[in-house]
Amino acid sequence: MKVLLISPNHRNILSPGYMKKVQKGVGHLPPLGLLSIGTFLKRKADYDVKILDALLEDLSPEEIRDIIKKEKPDMVGISAVTLALLDVLDTAQIAKEVDPAITVVVGGPHATIFPLETIAFPEVDYVVAGEGEEPLLRLLKSIETKRDEEEKQEEKPSITDIPGVLSKSGYDIQKSPSLLPYIHQNLNEIPHPDRTLTPYKKYSSVVSTHPPSTTIMGSRGCPFQCTFCHTAGGKTPRFRSVENIIKEIKEGISLGIREYFFFDETFTLDRKRVLEFCRLIREENIRIYWDIRARVDLVDMEMLKEMKNAGCQRIQFGVESGSERVLSILKKGFKKETAVKALKMCGSAGITTYADFMIGNPGETLEEIEETLRFARLLNPDYVHFSITMPLPHTPLYNEALERKIIKYDYWKEFARNPHGDFRVLYWEEHLKREELEKIILKTYKDFYFSPRYIIKSLSRLTSAGDLVRKLRAGINLFTGKG
Repeated sequence: MKVLLISPNHRNILSPGYMKKVQKGVGHLPPLGLLSIGTFLKRKADYDVKILDALLEDLSPEEIRDIIKKEKPDMVGISAVTLALLDVLDTAQIAKEVDPAITVVVGGPHATIFPLETIAFPEVDYVVAGEGEEPLLRLLKSIETKRDEEEKQEEKPSITDIPGVLSKSGYDIQKSPSLLPYIHQNLNEIPHPDRTLTPYKKYSSVVSTHPPSTTIMGSRGCPFQCTFCHTAGGKTPRFRSVENIIKEIKEGISLGIREYFFFDETFTLDRKRVLEFCRLIREENIRIYWDIRARVDLVDMEMLKEMKNAGCQRIQFGVESGSERVLSILKKGFKKETAVKALKMCGSAGITTYADFMIGNPGETLEEIEETLRFARLLNPDYVHFSITMPLPHTPLYNEALERKIIKYDYWKEFARNPHGDFRVLYWEEHLKREELEKIILKTYKDFYFSPRYIIKSLSRLTSAGDLVRKLRAGINLFTGKG
């Protein structure tokens, strides 16, 4: 079977205007989910798999059409995020126009949250909800069996009992166990992503120091209760063995990849495991540069020193607010002083920091937003990301917004049913309106990144002329909206 997995372009992305300015020029990292699924299909069933990263290549609909015509796939699988739904459906429609016999499967975060709405589109044949490796393999094997049986004119087997897979007919959709996202329990069973399925040498980020860069995951799932987050991997963390991760890194090194962005939701959940990872990196003399996500209350000085010695160059922290009241509302589970301590320890250990903040939170006043901005300057991270809080579907924050009529109706579900280009993401407009929040956020970025203090600090960290060019492009775009 010929399989073409597509990461769609974002020509019709429905991000707020300020976010488009901020995101333009930040670079591209590989579609790790599609890489994992594609490799799984190749290794477990020897399918002919190709991955098309239309976002990286900035492909037009006509170019995508030409590639599908050339490849002649039996199945097109599309990764869907909600804000890119228009591009997802355009891609699915193109596949059906090229050949109606192509089986179109949609997976990813959007399909997991809105499986019923997604399967309703005529250009979508199947939906895979949850972690897609095993369900998609079982689906494709069932389709192959079904075709064989049809040729023999025998009874067609059912494919509706595959966990995580929805089809258009053959069962009561409201009672289907397929509505439950599939969760893979033993992550060591999943083959390491074959990065040669993508143009891996092209990937890097604005914060990259040793491109080409790649993404990697050592665990899935997150046990914390942040109200604004929907954890696709579930609340029970599952871990790959340290030896398994090291083996994957070695495979990447053989391709010339030295920079690894760990996409674990919280890399430092298991302190003993982190120290074991660092020990093996040093003992095997593996020279890489790596980046993680962590919580400010899950790092300590010994751990940070060990991580630095093993090549960790950057930690991304979700600090979110400088107001203790807002941190409590968001259920972050730590105090401001913990964030201060964590970033100071990172500085002492020589690890670069990246801090995320949100404004426009429930009940948040202008004074509390200013408190957050002062706190960001106090922490003095090497990089900072400010965003306006968007209550996302299937999160406690969104449910509260609906209950309190901050958001009048379930507009995410309505969009999932009837997507259109006029869609606008809604904020928590309780004390401050949309225009005020967007004006504040852009001013905040400019004040932080173009302060003399930050510019001097940034110049001291430049590693190459290419590093300078990437950062200048991102900065110019923030000021002018041009890239």
